[in-house]
Amino acid sequence: MRVWQTGGVSRTLSSAAFTVSWTPPATPTVTASSATTPPTVSVSGLTAGNTVEVEQRLDGINWTPLTTRVAAGTSIAGIPSPLAATGSTVSFRARQATTVDGVLMQSAWSSVASITATPAGCYVVDDGDRSVYLDAPMESDGPREIVQSVSVTYGLGASSARVDRTPEAGERGTVVWVTTTAAERDALLAWLDAHAVFWIVFPPEDGLATAAKRVARTTPRSWERLAQVAIPHRLIPMSWVEQP
Repeated sequence: MRVWQTGGVSRTLSSAAFTVSWTPPATPTVTASSATTPPTVSVSGLTAGNTVEVEQRLDGINWTPLTTRVAAGTSIAGIPSPLAATGSTVSFRARQATTVDGVLMQSAWSSVASITATPAGCYVVDDGDRSVYLDAPMESDGPREIVQSVSVTYGLGASSARVDRTPEAGERGTVVWVTTTAAERDALLAWLDAHAVFWIVFPPEDGLATAAKRVARTTPRSWERLAQVAIPHRLIPMSWVEQP
């Protein structure tokens, strides 16, 4: 910093140096549990009011967001991870952040906590906060096909058809969910209305995980009776297309 006075025929320049520093938040601690369905992760060593980021590594390579929350106290317990029940090793990490005089201060990432959770359950999962989910029991998982446009043309005088194909772009399919109460039906229909893109966690097949899909709904919301008697059960069919 330099200081001087003006207004006269001369000025005297004075300077002094000082250090400005901030202490980043402490590195939190992460624990994970596969004892619940879905698996959960807990974060401790937090400061109330700090922003907490939790990430998960589902494929053993890439870190992806699980959730971002504001700490109400020194810990956040039991954050669900419905995408983590894969039957393979899944890892979690977290960090906390605060803003000091307009400067974002982040802690180091925590040590990694890993679990192996048995595939179980069927859910729809929020794409923005992947700790938010809804139980969605499935009555059937329909046929799958690769998304691809194929056109066949016959040119004038051609001896054979011309076949053109676009690049493959993921999968599409159909599901039918089953609800047993009017409240379950309304909750699932409201979810489908509120989420343009979401994840489907499919039930395991012969004890093995079926890969979750990030999808968009391609049909209007609808429902039908499970049986033509006075019961609240309803079937909710939906077509979907995979999203990148």
